[in-house]
Amino acid sequence: MPDGSYGKYLKPRRLATAEIPDIVQQYRQAALNAIEAEIPDILMVNAFPIIVMFGMCSIFLFMASILQRRLMVIADRPKSKPQDWTALREMDGEEELLYV
Repeated sequence: MPDGSYGKYLKPRRLATAEIPDIVQQYRQAALNAIEAEIPDILMVNAFPIIVMFGMCSIFLFMASILQRRLMVIADRPKSKPQDWTALREMDGEEELLYV
């Protein structure tokens, strides 16, 4: 807060896969709003790095969602049992085994 005090923050939680496109869209809209507001630092840069940033952000969030989903499946399985890949196959809809 501006006065130096702390506000109430939500406890961190896992993102649902369905939430990720909305978050990406919010970041894109924030960048577009900054460009429309004609902030000099934003307008002085070339558009190519911004496009690359949007692409990398989208790819990162996509890969993070896949990794999060697979790690959740692996973490729920006890370590002493042999690995069963059927849960991953069902979630991803793939016929071949996924080697994590």
